[in-house]
Amino acid sequence: FFDQTRMLTLHRLDFSFLEDDRLLSTPIKVSELLRSLILQSIFTFSEPMGWLEKDIDKFEESVFNHRKPEKALKEGYTLKRRAFSYRRVFKYLSDALIKLPSVAEAPNFDGQECRELIERFSYSSDQVYENVTLLLHLHLGIASQRTNEASFRTNEIVRVLTIYSIFFMPLNFIVGLYGMNFEHMPELKWRWSYPSVLVFMLILSFAIFGWVIRKGWLRKGDEG
Repeated sequence: FFDQTRMLTLHRLDFSFLEDDRLLSTPIKVSELLRSLILQSIFTFSEPMGWLEKDIDKFEESVFNHRKPEKALKEGYTLKRRAFSYRRVFKYLSDALIKLPSVAEAPNFDGQECRELIERFSYSSDQVYENVTLLLHLHLGIASQRTNEASFRTNEIVRVLTIYSIFFMPLNFIVGLYGMNFEHMPELKWRWSYPSVLVFMLILSFAIFGWVIRKGWLRKGDEG
């Protein structure tokens, strides 16, 4: 808030540039004071933007190392929200600078340097936001691919076990049938009953094997 003789600033943190003796004791135009305060305020984003860029490098490393996917996902969304907040702040600052020359108390305000600095930070935050978004999509894609690969391996194991069970189910049925302890079973008195049953089981196994081959169930997933 300002007029021709005084200025009131509201801020949450203490900034060293607000205690500059040259700024407070030297007579200065309102437009120059505004320019200095706004420029120094924008510069306070320089260090957080540097932290944000370092954090995105760490997030990228965690995505490709596949370590703690849940933690990496949380970090990614946190970075995305931070980048979005910076983008919104820079947008508000840019809109305020556009309207500032029209204020009667600051008709000669020249905010070109401020606008260029805001554009630079805004571009950096846009790049971070887009990179985080791409990395999040990549992270989700990798996680989905790993889940699909695990599901494929499980299906392959189940398929092999199913094929083995197809071979042994009829054989187990025959063994169970002739393993019953009934007195009147005429096959038990036959001389060639045992080799006949073995030959029949062998023929049945080859028949099942040929049927499975004809169905293509023994092929790998990328061949079938």
